[in-house]
Amino acid sequence: MKYTNLLLIALTLVLFASCGGAKEDKKEPTDDFNDEQIIDVDNDTANYPVDLEDAANIVSNDEVKTEEAPKEEPVVKEEPKKVEKPKVVEQPKVKPKTHQKRYYIVVGSFKKYNNAKKLNSYFKSKGYKPMVLPKTNQFNRVAIVSYVKEAEARKAIKKLKAEHNNYTFWLYRW
Repeated sequence: MKYTNLLLIALTLVLFASCGGAKEDKKEPTDDFNDEQIIDVDNDTANYPVDLEDAANIVSNDEVKTEEAPKEEPVVKEEPKKVEKPKVVEQPKVKPKTHQKRYYIVVGSFKKYNNAKKLNSYFKSKGYKPMVLPKTNQFNRVAIVSYVKEAEARKAIKKLKAEHNNYTFWLYRW
């Protein structure tokens, strides 16, 4: 029963499609002009109404009217001056300064900056060039001198201990 209904629907669709379906009134396009209005472009002997005054100005395709342009004086072109480009001298690239690890000979370490400043001024008065190192682990360290090589720093400590018996000196790598 199910298949018979489907079969009937399919047959009706086939018949409907083969008959042309619903017919619409199709109108063929009609031309609203007559043959007399068609102009033959290829025909050079077409009869057009032309004024006699305009006919004198008509030029055939073979003839071309040209107006002579007024003669201009010849332009003298100046040669461009050669400009020497400045030579660019490449400068060596400067690497940004980075902190180089050094061995500092430290004479004192203080929690209070004023105490570090006092010791710094004392060693300045003795002819040294001391410096207060940036605070690390809550201590301000006073360094008298710094070296790149550890061996040189150790020799300097021996000399300082001989000159200043009442101070303790040690190496601080920073």
